[in-house]
Amino acid sequence: MLRLAAPLDDPMRYCIDVPGLGDGIRLDAPLQAHTCKPGSGDQRFAYPKRTGFNPIVLIAYDRCIAASDRSVGALLTTEECSRHSSLRQGFYWSEAGQLYLAFESTDAARLCIGVAAGAGDPAGGRNHRRRDLTLQDCAAADPSLITRELAER
Repeated sequence: MLRLAAPLDDPMRYCIDVPGLGDGIRLDAPLQAHTCKPGSGDQRFAYPKRTGFNPIVLIAYDRCIAASDRSVGALLTTEECSRHSSLRQGFYWSEAGQLYLAFESTDAARLCIGVAAGAGDPAGGRNHRRRDLTLQDCAAADPSLITRELAER
């Protein structure tokens, strides 16, 4: 599970999540930040290594996180993993705990996976909350919205 390091307004913390559940899972919908649900297949991702092509794989569905484009505010979805999509599916895991999109150009701003500012919205379940998940400028974003940690449970 790729969990936000800061609890923000959710003591169970926010994890990267695919909307829906079971037969109602929406693999093509934009990803969200949702209250972490230990053991849930829609939040179990294999995280990237620190070098080379680094997809983030949704283990239960064998799909990769992909950015809709390489710009601030771009949405993230899951799609079939492909080396031809490395500019949208390649990520690095920084020493600071940030997942950022791999770029060919050194002139481009580093774009991190981040959650929306403000309070999370109620999301069904007991005390579950959700927030939008987008690419954010790593240098300008509030670190509490872009810094993640690994959670096995």
